[in-house]
Amino acid sequence: MSLIIECILISLVILPYLHESYFEESTCYLHYIERNMPMLKCENKCSKDRSQFPCLKVHILYEWDNHNYSAKLFDTIGTHENYKKHGCVTSTCHRRVEDNRYVVDLFRMRLLSRTKFRCYVSGKFHSHEALMDKFHRPQTIFHSAFWPGLIFIASLVLLLMTLFFHRYRSWKHHSLLLD
Repeated sequence: MSLIIECILISLVILPYLHESYFEESTCYLHYIERNMPMLKCENKCSKDRSQFPCLKVHILYEWDNHNYSAKLFDTIGTHENYKKHGCVTSTCHRRVEDNRYVVDLFRMRLLSRTKFRCYVSGKFHSHEALMDKFHRPQTIFHSAFWPGLIFIASLVLLLMTLFFHRYRSWKHHSLLLD
């Protein structure tokens, strides 16, 4: 069971953390927001009636090694991975399209109110991408790897101890069944 949990955590926590670890803290400046906001379907594959949200595209400027660079902004690594090809800064997926429009407009207004903000850029690779927030921390990786691993090892030790003690103590009387 813990092996299954470990595999799930690897795909949901550790791999996104490794991808997110390439982004380093910097100071970003809002450059411009594209006016054209195409409507995209939400990435909910479970439901047939998926809602849509406006794809807000934000361009920022940042400094890295005394050089200025421009990049597309994403709110989190999840939005970056799911909507990188579209360049959407955020992906809100409420049931109603009106709610999604409201959230995107609110997000746009908050960006316009603070043109200088902390962000995380992929400066070493100059991939022209930036994140507003980093979700995964080293403690998250430790807890997602250590505790399921510990449970797996403890379960394995308990199974081996049970096999050892029952085979040599309890099952001696039932040797006909074991032969």
